[in-house]
Amino acid sequence: MSNNFQLTNLVSTSALAKKLDLPAKTIFELLVDKGWIERIDKHWKLTGKGQFEGGDYVTSKKFGEYIGWPEAVLEHVIFDELFNRPLRTRIIAQELGISAHRFNALLAELGWQQRFHRGWILTPLGRQLGGKEREDDESGVPFTLWPRTVLEQERLAVSLAALRPANALAGEGAPHAANDAAQDQQALDFDSSDMPSNLRGMDGHQLEHIEDLLLDNWFYLMGVTHAYQRSLPDAELGDCDFYLPAAHLYIECWHAKDTGSLLSAKLARIDYYKDNKLEFYEVSTNDLQNLDTVLPKLLLKHGITVF
Repeated sequence: MSNNFQLTNLVSTSALAKKLDLPAKTIFELLVDKGWIERIDKHWKLTGKGQFEGGDYVTSKKFGEYIGWPEAVLEHVIFDELFNRPLRTRIIAQELGISAHRFNALLAELGWQQRFHRGWILTPLGRQLGGKEREDDESGVPFTLWPRTVLEQERLAVSLAALRPANALAGEGAPHAANDAAQDQQALDFDSSDMPSNLRGMDGHQLEHIEDLLLDNWFYLMGVTHAYQRSLPDAELGDCDFYLPAAHLYIECWHAKDTGSLLSAKLARIDYYKDNKLEFYEVSTNDLQNLDTVLPKLLLKHGITVF
């Protein structure tokens, strides 16, 4: 055990992760892989190698006992390897603040990987960009690994910006600006008067509302066939926001800018769906901030599987 002065200069593994701007899980996995720590009876324990590299146990009244490290450990070569080794899509997606499902779909849309049974395999273009293929040890399901340099690809930057329209409309396209994406997603300003009235989705649709852009891009990436502003059988009621033909499902999205006649028209359409026993769903602002949770469950109830 180190002396008290040394212990006060040790930082937790989570603190190391924060300094590297990486998820704590990524650092724990690295230290396990390098033999510095191990999991015993649901507790993290130092190995001899970890102690040799400066790790020690720290006791805190608030957090109990945990493993601490000198900050100088960040200069160790293993952390250089961390930034150079290929990563699973779920790790990169976590850093970008989007779901692994959506990131995998995005890579497929770019032509860098493709579906293979329940997993993913690389395309020739994906191999050129440094992608690697692996198989799950138990299931044999293939998955892909990617170097961090893939985040420097302009096409990926543009697509990532499209998934975060608050950034895209401000002209920010760099994926590294996405490190705070989880907070950005919570802070989307759907009522901004600076947003243009016509927006272009990833599928080429011209959209009138920022909320519609979020939905349209999600449907496109997940391979869900959809129509935008489709006329209702009763022409006097105007157009629904979205229609999913495979599920015969009408979708109405509540827009922050809708007022007066637009609100009245939307309410009239909703009454029409109810009166005619048509399947419909109203997308709220909260839904838009949780599309990867809300929509797969909704679509599954209507016979559409996306994940």
